[in-house]
Amino acid sequence: MVALSGCSFGQSPAPEPSGTFDNTATPPGTVTESATPSTAPTERTTPTPAPDPTTTKPGPSTSPAKLDAVASLSRASIDPSTGDLLLGGFVVGVFEDGGTCIFTASPSSGAVPLVVTTTGVANVDSTSCGSTSLPKDRIQAGTYTVVLTYQNGNGATTSAPMTVKVTS
Repeated sequence: MVALSGCSFGQSPAPEPSGTFDNTATPPGTVTESATPSTAPTERTTPTPAPDPTTTKPGPSTSPAKLDAVASLSRASIDPSTGDLLLGGFVVGVFEDGGTCIFTASPSSGAVPLVVTTTGVANVDSTSCGSTSLPKDRIQAGTYTVVLTYQNGNGATTSAPMTVKVTS
């Protein structure tokens, strides 16, 4: 027979306070860190092994999901009086304020595409991207392929391309 005296099972007794007491006051407005005591009982747990990198899933995709809507360019043309590239469009299948309309004009020369963004506005039974323009001093002579991409929190959709020829 084994006699156990002074042993307890379950929770450990609270530790006796030790150390020194700091009675210096903290100046007003000073942020200090403090530990919050745990009120949960202490439990023994088995450590969880690190996940196997060969079986973990990849992170979320950086490209937005396909939006169940249709973006349409209603205008991609040169204004004869100013030479600006006029752009306009709308989205059918989405009726909301606040999405982002991205007009992209890509030159056939391979130069950097020109981008203009507007904010979508609910309009009767679609979302209007409104009208905007690229000033003539930003565009050069050549052929541009223009698309409208609409993005919101649910995904994105891109219009069919339109081609615009800039002569001067």
